[in-house]
Formats: sequence, structure tokens, C-alpha cells
Amino acid sequence: YTLFTLACALAPNWPALLLFRFFVGVGASAPQTVTGGMYAEIYPDLIQRGRVVMILGLTSNVGPLIGPVIAGYSSRSNWRWMFWIALIMTAINWPLLLMLPETFPPIIVRRLGKKQTPLENTDIPKSNLKTRSHNMKKLVDEVLTRPIKMFSEPLILFTDLFLLYQYSIFYLNFESYTIIFGGIYGLNSGQTGLLLLPIAAGAVFAMFIFIWYDSYLSKSKEKGKEWAQREEYRRLPLACIGGPLYAISLFWLGWTARPSIHWIVPSLAGIPYGMGIDLTFMALTNYLTDAYGLYAASALASSVFSRNLSAALLLLLAT
Repeated sequence: YTLFTLACALAPNWPALLLFRFFVGVGASAPQTVTGGMYAEIYPDLIQRGRVVMILGLTSNVGPLIGPVIAGYSSRSNWRWMFWIALIMTAINWPLLLMLPETFPPIIVRRLGKKQTPLENTDIPKSNLKTRSHNMKKLVDEVLTRPIKMFSEPLILFTDLFLLYQYSIFYLNFESYTIIFGGIYGLNSGQTGLLLLPIAAGAVFAMFIFIWYDSYLSKSKEKGKEWAQREEYRRLPLACIGGPLYAISLFWLGWTARPSIHWIVPSLAGIPYGMGIDLTFMALTNYLTDAYGLYAASALASSVFSRNLSAALLLLLAT
């Protein structure tokens, strides 16, 4: 990611920039796919894990919203500046990356020179703690093709389809906001980027809803309420809140974006939009992480692959 971001900043022509951007995307996909699995390994406690995945969802959704603001102002003098700024932000993260320890249990066990490890207070099956050979056939079969094979599981397939739908519209907004606020209201690219910030505000509100629900569920379990003992009620109700908010925000934006209505009215549709997409993302990502445990990274990889590929192709339709 770092190398090809630098290459983008120095790209001599348009075809070279497209090629370098492709490899930037390949590099950027890594943390999206492995982070959920890493959290599943670090946090066996479901409450702790849910909250760190909540923060992951917040940063994953807010980050792309800050990008257009930076690019909208920095690229007005020179388009290469957006890549230089991204490179500076990447350099800040490198020390943290270098200090990141290994978290995958089989690798840790092999490094310790043990064949198995005590399983008390963990949800890792013994069969998964056997040392693994690292020949190319096993790498391709277990690591590269497993996320694709997981599409055959209904839980993965329908979760991915729903997230694909939401994220396709999320990325389409980067083009549609330019059409709406630039075309109808005459705002420049920097001002249009700023109008994405209400979506970020909605994502922050979603975080507080998540914390409230987590606390409410824990108290209900302590009181012995029957519904709180059912595993599906740990995550999925948040998606049931986020889905309607997401739909309402789209109608809000579509019905109010017209010259006779002040631009702030359609821009405020971003608040329920951010709440809706973040609540569903946090709920479904946590659900997959809880369900697949050690293989959460593969489950999330299939989701990342499908939604990002679809969103990139649909962006062409917006133009």
C-alpha cells in the first residue's frame, strides 16, 4: 500500500495511475479482511469483542468520508497532493504496524514449540491448533480459496448481499453528492466533501446506540429474561434498527434535493444514513465474527471482496 501510494503520487500518466491504484486497493484490502479475525483471537469475551469491532466499523466508515474533504481542497492546486497526504498518514501508522504481535493461535503454538495449548476459557477447537505446513498448495487451498468457498454458506451469502447493497450506495454517494450539491446548489468540490460529514456524525451516534444496547442486553441477561439468552439477539437487533434508518435517509435525500429547498435539508439526511449503515455493519460484522471464530478472517474476506468489487463497478453507473 505504501509503495504504490508513492507510485500514484509520481504517476507519469493516466494508465500508470490506474495500475498503481489497483495495487493500492490490493494492499488496502488486507486490514479489512484480517482485523475481524484478529479481534476474534484476542478477545474471547463477546462483549469486549463487540465493542472493538464497533470501533473498527466506525473507522472503516468515517475514513472514506474524510478522504473527499482532504482531496476536495488539496487537489485544487495539484491533484498529486492527495496522494502525498495519504503517504504521510501511512508513515504515521508504520511504527504501530511494526510493533503489532502475532495473534493467530496455531502460529503462536508452533513458535512456542508446543503441539497443543490449554483450551480453558477459549473457544478454539483443539483440531485447529495443530501445526500447519506452509507449502503452496495448502496456502492456496486454505487461505486464498476459502473466502470464495464460503459464499456457498447461506449465512455468508445473504449477509454479503445485504452489505454489498449498502456499500454500493455508500460509494455511489461520493458521485451523487457531487451531482446533487455541485449541480443543483453550485457548491465546489471542497464544500461538497464537507457535506459528507453528517454521515460521519450519524456513525458516531450509532456507536452510542451500540453501547446502550450492549448494556441493556447484559442487564436483561442478569435478570434472566428469556429473549436475552438467545444468541441471535446479541447482534441482529441493531441491524433491524439500522435498516429502516438507511431506507428513510435515501428517501429524505431524494425528495428534498431541489433548488427550492435549502441545501442543508438534504445534507442532514446523512445523519440517519450514517446511523443506518454503521449499525448494520457493526451488527453483521460482529455476527460473522462470533459465528466463525478462528475463521472469521476468511468470512470477512468474502464480504470485503464482494462489496468493494461491486461498489467499484457501480461507480461507473453514477457518471
